[in-house]
Amino acid sequence: MTYESVAHVLGLCVVVFPALLLALLGLTSLVDRPLREQTISRATQISVVVGLICSILVLFIMLASGKRNIQIELGDWVVIHELDFHFHLKFVFDRLSVPFAKSNRTRRKSLAPFLDWPEANAMDFPSEEN
Repeated sequence: MTYESVAHVLGLCVVVFPALLLALLGLTSLVDRPLREQTISRATQISVVVGLICSILVLFIMLASGKRNIQIELGDWVVIHELDFHFHLKFVFDRLSVPFAKSNRTRRKSLAPFLDWPEANAMDFPSEEN
């Protein structure tokens, strides 16, 4: 396997795992079978951690190979020849966007424990009544 093929798979994982989480949460809501809060929390944690690891690995591949830009092209999704229209899907990873994505995922992971209501309610917050 080459650097490009590994980076291609890892780059797709960065995009696919949050999309799978969205599909899971959306489809369970649409069929009126909501998931338990613990299941949603675990699925979110898995999605964020896997995406974070994949984005870090993409950055390491970029640094090891000396590439400044990795493009993942998924081709034309819609083509209308009569109107000369095409919808081309491409994901671009560069040395600025990858650390930005990593910092976003890290920030979400660090905030996640505070958003879990049972633990948040157990914390000693100042009362709003005073």
